[in-house]
Amino acid sequence: MQQQVNSVFAVADVFNNEALEEREDMTPLKLIKLCYIAYGFYLGYGKGKLFREKIEAWKYGPVIPALYHDLKKYKGSPIRESLRYDGPPLDDHEKLFVQKVWKAYKKFSGLDLTNLTHQKGTPWREVYDKTFRFSAIIPDASIKAYYEGIIETGYGT
Repeated sequence: MQQQVNSVFAVADVFNNEALEEREDMTPLKLIKLCYIAYGFYLGYGKGKLFREKIEAWKYGPVIPALYHDLKKYKGSPIRESLRYDGPPLDDHEKLFVQKVWKAYKKFSGLDLTNLTHQKGTPWREVYDKTFRFSAIIPDASIKAYYEGIIETGYGT
């Protein structure tokens, strides 16, 4: 039997709850980038997909469209409430993994995280520079290879 892959909303819920508990600002931009980074590291560590939704290359970096559309009502303002995700939660191992990513990246703003994802050699840059197409899908293989490289250099979570 194949394991059910989570929704990005379960991952976003953990990040947002951590921010609310620590009274840290969480903007939609930051939350989307954190979900992407967690997804990348999860693939990079060989754990499979952290969530099932697709990731696309948009002008301002990698975006999970389903999450973006749910959060756009906040615009650039911090999210000051629970996301009220009512689907299945992450298991304990996945939640701990996401919390570890939070601890490593919470100090960065959404713009900082966007800049990280725009660097030369990133999966976003590879797809966006080749296609110049809004909403081109970033392949999991590209994300996995990139984050494996980060992990190999000792910068993993």
